Amino acid sequence: ASSGDRSPAFQSCLTDCTSLCTSPSAPPLPVALRLTLWSCADDCRYTCMHAVEAQKSGSGSGSGGGSGGKDGRKEQYYGKWPFRRFLGAQEPISVLASVANGYMHIRGLRLVRRRLHANSPVPAHAHANAHAGAHPSPLRKYMEWYAYLGVNAWFCSCIFHTRDTPLTEKFDYFSAALVLLYSLFYTLIRLLHLYTPARRAWRLRLAAGLGLVFGAHVSYLSWLPKVVRGLPRFDYGYNMRFCLFLGVAHNFLWLLATYLPRTSPFPGHTLPFTIFPPPLVKRSWKPLAFVLLTMSTMSLELLDFPPLMGLMDAHAAWHCATVPIVGFWYAWLVRDA
Repeated sequence: ASSGDRSPAFQSCLTDCTSLCTSPSAPPLPVALRLTLWSCADDCRYTCMHAVEAQKSGSGSGSGGGSGGKDGRKEQYYGKWPFRRFLGAQEPISVLASVANGYMHIRGLRLVRRRLHANSPVPAHAHANAHAGAHPSPLRKYMEWYAYLGVNAWFCSCIFHTRDTPLTEKFDYFSAALVLLYSLFYTLIRLLHLYTPARRAWRLRLAAGLGLVFGAHVSYLSWLPKVVRGLPRFDYGYNMRFCLFLGVAHNFLWLLATYLPRTSPFPGHTLPFTIFPPPLVKRSWKPLAFVLLTMSTMSLELLDFPPLMGLMDAHAAWHCATVPIVGFWYAWLVRDA
């Protein structure tokens, strides 16, 4: 609950509106709302939320009937700012940005398949230009899975921002965590060369370990609170810290592998040890640029302001800002592979 949905004006409006939902004379919801699974009670919450905000804007203060925040400022309702829906979508800008991000992963998948091919020989019946411009890489299949999981995550994000329910929220958060864990998995097998047949056992151990981490993460945020007393229903703070840790670890590993000194500054001496086995990551400015871009866009999540024109808040701006970064990173991954 938030201050907006606890206000007397909102509760009074909600009571009057929902009392009409069971009336035989109540008009049916528009097709767009029925297709996106809005109920009459959901529509009442949306209608009353904007009615209260409109009353506050018209009166210019929050004192009108106890309806709003101080000085007529917008308030949150059920933990969210009041958005203007479009065709049943609760947060239309975030929906469009999620679609755009998913499309960038599809483009990335096409780039991987166009520029890389597996180490197996080209079949005799294949066209002569089937692998024109492509290079053999054992990392191709792992990059393809990265693209599949990326598309899945942004599809879940699209559904969640269309209709925010406990189920769609969990799918969105869990699919995002899965992508971050897989990104860490890919980074480790790439930098430590665990993709080779000789290191298959280590690769499987790493996959099993990260799989257990994901299972524990999902369990803590889903069914464990139902059987263990004292656990929060959904620990949003923990989920944010978990995802932030994975993102920082991923970025740190790429920076370390790219910019760690590879030769001793003293002539005739060698470094006492190396963290990553050869062949090493190519020197490039792109990993640093990627880290700076991702960290700067993630900082948008620290901002919290009412949506501009009822459409664009900090979260939606973050989703929009990540669209070009996805394509930029795929280009680097393919070049590095």
